[in-house]
Amino acid sequence: MADNRGATTEGPRAATGSASRRTIAQEVLAFLRPGHHAARGEITRHFEVMRPDVKPGSLWRELSRLVTKGTLISVARGVYATAPSFAGGDA
Repeated sequence: MADNRGATTEGPRAATGSASRRTIAQEVLAFLRPGHHAARGEITRHFEVMRPDVKPGSLWRELSRLVTKGTLISVARGVYATAPSFAGGDA
């Protein structure tokens, strides 16, 4: 069924519910493809569209956690990339 904007309300997310939604870490890693980097603002804008339920503070804490864990590296202040050893992995 389509709503008044033309988007369907019966898609994969609607059928499976929020249980199949990616974690914040999984969404960050999907956005930061291997070999690419992004500023915190770019990541935040991505989340505003893809995951409006995630507050910026939660996202920023998760970015810090992923850097501490070694999943991401901070290539400059506020700029993140996947760690070379974790580029193809999943958190």
